[in-house]
Amino acid sequence: MKKITKILAVLAVFAVSTFVALSFTACVAADGIHVVIRPGGSGTRDAFQSSISLSDADAVGSVAQTNGNVLTAVAQNENAIGYVSGSSVDDSVKAVTVNNIAHTNANFPISRPYIVAHYHTVSLEPFAQLFWDFVISTTAQTIISNNLVGIPTAAGQPARVVFEVPAERPAGEQILVRGSSSVVGTMQALRADFMTRVNAVWTGADQVVVADIDIDGQGTGYGFGTAVGIAHPTNNVRTIGMASDALNAARTAISNQNHIAQDIIAIIVHPTNSINNLSMAQVLDIFNGTTQYWSDVA
Repeated sequence: MKKITKILAVLAVFAVSTFVALSFTACVAADGIHVVIRPGGSGTRDAFQSSISLSDADAVGSVAQTNGNVLTAVAQNENAIGYVSGSSVDDSVKAVTVNNIAHTNANFPISRPYIVAHYHTVSLEPFAQLFWDFVISTTAQTIISNNLVGIPTAAGQPARVVFEVPAERPAGEQILVRGSSSVVGTMQALRADFMTRVNAVWTGADQVVVADIDIDGQGTGYGFGTAVGIAHPTNNVRTIGMASDALNAARTAISNQNHIAQDIIAIIVHPTNSINNLSMAQVLDIFNGTTQYWSDVA
């Protein structure tokens, strides 16, 4: 009987020890940082990693395809952190300061260019060319400054001119705008202003509707490909690409580009997260997996 009692006592101690160990592990796991990143080929990812000196090989995290997907993932997970275009930040998440600089400040340490491009060996259809001329105009720069967290830029670009609406709508098919999801919001604002301006002059069938300028943002690589992008063998005469990072050699070689703005890349967390500021070193350590728990972020 004593032997059975001893066995039961040992089992009880083991059960308590196991429960304590499991409880401790669960507590630590709950504090674990859930990193959300963009996929390979994303201009936002390339620019973000370049800004914090993070290589693809060292990057960790769950992949979300677009800015919107990152916002949703972070908004639904109290331990999540991600990065999005500064113009995408909304009330569903909290943008933290980095080195005590807010993402609404042009001096924020993580940023990237917004670039538009078209295929280099073809002439755009006249209607697409008109929209292109508008997008790179001084007129568009004012709209960009009102719809973008960052600064419009003309540095190193051809001289910008004021956009003027021609008396009649130029010939051409539907304009296809393809590429970075980060640039979509700015391009939608430009499309709306363009439509207002031209529709004040053009009448009847010449008037422009949203479908006439079709905008689709599935990543910078998407905008430069042969399937749907500016290098498409037939649609290249009506396709404008959007990029949210400096173009690599291959993309530069096939395109005429214009740097229309410098955009902020905001670091976002769940609204209930107590962290309000991160240093650049802490951002790097979180996104390379060195720091795995919020409790380790001082």
